[in-house]
Amino acid sequence: RQRQMCIRDSFLGVIIVCYITRWIWRNIFSKIAQKTPTKLDVKLVEYTEKPVILLLFFIGIRIIAERILSLPEISSLKFIPYIKNSFYALIVLSIAFLVSSFAEGFAIWYLEEIAYKTKTKMDEEFMRLFRRLSKIVIFFIAITIILDKFNQPITSLLGAAGIASLAVAFAAQETLSNMIAGFVIMIDKPFRIGDRIELSSGEIGDVVEIGLRSTKILSFDNNVIVVPNAEIAKAKIVNYGYPEPKMKLRLTVGVAYGTDLEKVKRIILDICKNCLLYTSDAADEL
Repeated sequence: RQRQMCIRDSFLGVIIVCYITRWIWRNIFSKIAQKTPTKLDVKLVEYTEKPVILLLFFIGIRIIAERILSLPEISSLKFIPYIKNSFYALIVLSIAFLVSSFAEGFAIWYLEEIAYKTKTKMDEEFMRLFRRLSKIVIFFIAITIILDKFNQPITSLLGAAGIASLAVAFAAQETLSNMIAGFVIMIDKPFRIGDRIELSSGEIGDVVEIGLRSTKILSFDNNVIVVPNAEIAKAKIVNYGYPEPKMKLRLTVGVAYGTDLEKVKRIILDICKNCLLYTSDAADEL
């Protein structure tokens, strides 16, 4: 009976610890995070509350189980090690859930505070990809740790994962090259949204979107030219909008022999000043 009461009190202690942790997370950490200049702390506190409580719960249950399973009449049973390893697996999965929630909170904060405010959609696509890949990698590592604890060979699993990743890399070679080129464009910034550029093929247009796989350019014919990032990253690009939209054009104007050149010059300058394609500042400079 004393053992039963001890187990019951221990279980109630675990519940109380989880409840106190929840209260601290919502009434202390949350208020502290709201006072910080960035909303990243708020997202991290919000997304890590449940994983932390779940982790503490499984740790407490494992401690109680260790006491129960260490009893002389129970410790000699053959299935005891499997029960201990099962609690170990739950704790590892809880840690993986915590790390995954931490990455999820960071990704959501970046999408809401930074990615949606930029003109390019590249960082939005990258963060969505990061959210998926981070979960896969984190839980894959957790599963390998659990299998190793159960004395299961993980070399075959790692080998299969390596072969699968190699096959995916070969199959998605072009897509990966476009993604890498997109990151280079995002970092190097040879052109921005709204810049007028000329491609190596001679096509001219305004950049309307820089994506993770391709760049979209609106031509003068009001058609969208979709160029893979891998091609545009290694091609010669003329940016007419950088460092500023002002540009100089050289045109050859033919007139008849004996024409008053000064008069021709004045007429051309008057036409340029009245042209709607020039701003008032450019006209004053002329």
